[in-house]
Amino acid sequence: MQAQRSVRIVGICGASATGKTVLATKLAEVSPVVMLSADWYFHKPRKIGPCRKSPCCWEQLSSVDLEALAQDLRELTTDLSRVPPGPVPDLLFGSSAHNVSGVGKNNPARITRDGFTLTNEPVVVVVEGFLLFGDPDVCEQLHAGIFLTADDGELLARRRFQRSGGSLEDAAAWASFRDEYMSHIYQHHL
Repeated sequence: MQAQRSVRIVGICGASATGKTVLATKLAEVSPVVMLSADWYFHKPRKIGPCRKSPCCWEQLSSVDLEALAQDLRELTTDLSRVPPGPVPDLLFGSSAHNVSGVGKNNPARITRDGFTLTNEPVVVVVEGFLLFGDPDVCEQLHAGIFLTADDGELLARRRFQRSGGSLEDAAAWASFRDEYMSHIYQHHL
């Protein structure tokens, strides 16, 4: 019987614009697997329910199919544990995703990096998402969790606004975005 390699999954969670993707991408550089995203598991808009502020609220746990993510993480762990030592083969991930972000049943993501060689040493996989810790089944798949937070919601709003191409010199656009972020997105995070 072939020995199985240990696969360790690290989850990174936190409010929008706290730096989850930046940290996850950096940590995943030492992994044969690229950073994975819970955003791939957003339900199609017609399946996302309302909240007090929005008729289609992406900020709720119900907006992400965390059950499907947990299943795909289980399958990836099994696959990576069984691959023999040597060059990393192409592995696909996201067959349970909903194709909202271009990943899904008909288009799983190629997640392995060229140039990595697997040994019998443990492999680390990094997954990020702002709702990642909201499901016990997903949490059960994680071996470590990092929760990023910031006390200053306006700082997060400013980062997200500028990251999306907004200019603070456009005072009206910034004020509108800030108000929406603070009253809706940041309140869901809190």
